[in-house]
Amino acid sequence: MKNSDDHYKIASLNDTATAITIIKEAENQLTQITGHEVTLIAYEKNEEE
Repeated sequence: MKNSDDHYKIASLNDTATAITIIKEAENQLTQITGHEVTLIAYEKNEEE
């Protein structure tokens, strides 16, 4: 899945438990700060450029 400008694609974090934990912790902290549920999405640069 690519975003609309095709410079980035969704990062594959399937085998990266530490990265997923960091993202979930950041989501929880931002949710507490803002009072709204926050979801973070990880992108990686598209290497096809």
